[in-house]
Amino acid sequence: VSNVYSQIAFFEDFETNAIGPINSQGYWKAKIPDQAVVQSDVVYSGNKALALLNGTVPVVVTQLVGAVKYPAVWEDFYVIPVRVSEENKPQADYFTGALYYFNSDGLLVVCDGDHWITNSTPVPENTWIHLVVEQRYPDKKWAIWTNDVQVASNLRFASGSHPLEYTRFTYSGALNGVTYLDDIFVTAGSPYLDSDNDGLVDAMEYFYGTYPDDYDSDNDRMGDGAEVANDRDPANADGYDQNGWYPGLPFTEGFESVELGDLNTQ
Repeated sequence: VSNVYSQIAFFEDFETNAIGPINSQGYWKAKIPDQAVVQSDVVYSGNKALALLNGTVPVVVTQLVGAVKYPAVWEDFYVIPVRVSEENKPQADYFTGALYYFNSDGLLVVCDGDHWITNSTPVPENTWIHLVVEQRYPDKKWAIWTNDVQVASNLRFASGSHPLEYTRFTYSGALNGVTYLDDIFVTAGSPYLDSDNDGLVDAMEYFYGTYPDDYDSDNDRMGDGAEVANDRDPANADGYDQNGWYPGLPFTEGFESVELGDLNTQ
């Protein structure tokens, strides 16, 4: 199936994917199918991660994500990047907002419109790096964090006046080594901001289907963060009173799971 879009919030940890080529699994597309593979040897978390193998040309993987109505989109993921030379740096196309790479010295190089800026702090080789990228579409600007430290902001989109909205997560491999990706999260909220002070960052509000500007999204008198902490669904009213949790409607009880004896507290 072509042109099938995943929705915000999109999360991929590759755990449910089969070992082998990712192409066409979960709507992933790889321009060189046998060079983008799910494997279990090198992972950030869980048992599987994606490997972008080196070859005669860099392999590019893409996941279409429908985010037309969102003015800003955040990509949050883990990567073991390959250091590449300047002549092999990535190229922008019509859809490119944020564009960056790690150079031969391990320095992050970011695109600011028509020129490149090199960050001064190298990242270690063969190590998982936490990357967070914010892309803002009204003003065509982007920002990037490495290991939760913001290293660049207010950068101009690589493609100039385009794109008009977020349409895809895409990542390119390298000619001279294997790139690894894991725990990819695409959302419309910041992982560093809790707008309603409910204990749940804005990024996770979209994951749980709650509202980043509403302390109690389901109006059951318990904040969204507290519901998540207590293994409750913050988007579905469970209710709360001075004596503890009470079930929402409809409520049924057939007593089949209740132990014989005193019913109190069961």
